[in-house]
Amino acid sequence: MRKKGWFVFFCLLLLSFELVRPAEIVWFGVYSDTESLTDLQRSALEKTILQNIEDRGEVTLLHSTESVEMPADLIDVKRKFYEFLRNRESRYGVFAWPETDGKKSVLRIFILDAEKESEAEGRGDYRSRYDIFAAVLPAVEDLVSKWKTPAEEPKETVEYVERNWIKITGGFFKMGEDYHKADNRPQHEVQISDFWMDPYEVTVLEFRKFVEDTGYYIAQGAFIHNEQMQMGFERSLNFGNPGYAVSDRQPVSCVSWIDALHYCNWKSLQRGLTPCYEIDEKGVRWNRNADGYRLPTEAEWEYAASGGKPQRTRIFAGSDNIASVAVHAANSNGAPAVVGSLEPNELGLYDMSGNVFEWCWDIYGENYYGESSWAADPTGPSEGAYRVYRGGSWFSPPMICLTFNRLSNNPQLRSNLVGFRLARSGPDYGFDVSR
Repeated sequence: MRKKGWFVFFCLLLLSFELVRPAEIVWFGVYSDTESLTDLQRSALEKTILQNIEDRGEVTLLHSTESVEMPADLIDVKRKFYEFLRNRESRYGVFAWPETDGKKSVLRIFILDAEKESEAEGRGDYRSRYDIFAAVLPAVEDLVSKWKTPAEEPKETVEYVERNWIKITGGFFKMGEDYHKADNRPQHEVQISDFWMDPYEVTVLEFRKFVEDTGYYIAQGAFIHNEQMQMGFERSLNFGNPGYAVSDRQPVSCVSWIDALHYCNWKSLQRGLTPCYEIDEKGVRWNRNADGYRLPTEAEWEYAASGGKPQRTRIFAGSDNIASVAVHAANSNGAPAVVGSLEPNELGLYDMSGNVFEWCWDIYGENYYGESSWAADPTGPSEGAYRVYRGGSWFSPPMICLTFNRLSNNPQLRSNLVGFRLARSGPDYGFDVSR
């Protein structure tokens, strides 16, 4: 009798463990686009889904109020997934597939409930709608930051931040043009030495690390441009709140020319390099012998955007078709895209046309081109109030995104159209310069 009592107690104990066992999420890996997710992203999605199931007993819409019906060609796959869940005796499953509308990539994710599916099966209704959320891949970073542990953080940082730079082999090229704006004239021959350039614009994640590490103070406020073609100064804006939904992998904006120089110096010290800029109350001086990170000169920028040596003749950076290489007014949806979202140019440089304008070192001179013909590594006029930025932005029409187009502004300006990219002087270092 005593043995029977212990047996009943043991069975009840096992049953209690079964009742409190947390829900399981199963990814149907064969048919889902899980390869496009990092381990951290996938883990964050799973934890968020589980939290919704356990806290409220249902799956809620996490990123969208949209209810999307599965495409017809995936319905058979969904049936197989349901069988897969049933064989595992698992209730909840995640089935995902990628969709691209030409502007951004979306991971459509069905949260399948095997019990609901069983009900649908009884009715022969395989087209019934399910609770889903549409997770735009960059937005998954919001979930990652929510669930990330200190031990996981370096993994995400290293995975994204480290990438190889591009060596730009120097040579002669024709800078400017003779048919559009007066400050683009005359087209003239310039010589460029070898240098290195980051294939991507500096991101929000990278700039935030600089601010957090140094305590660098950035005054609130920036000029805002939005998809309604409105412009104005907003005191609430900064690089983390630029007036549009921002993710870590978008290019940083709302940073001034001076902010960019401070970032360059910090980055140099992080890598054990000699900072390029001396910055004090007297102004800024560039140590041309330093091996640290810096802004490209205007001539270097145009040379690289145009394809380097031999110089290409495409009017945008990498193509005559702006839609393939530049996030601009017609395809931006009112914000810059994740860096590297479109095609690179011939050198492997992304977003040299569009996305955000990029600060250059040079003082702006309207007539400088007439004074710098056949110059070797020109760095702009010695005096002037404004600094050059290049490339066009997510707000720009095609004309502004031309590789030879010039713009400038106050070096203290912060705008949600303007960011920057890094360059570095020097010969062949014997290895690919990494971030």
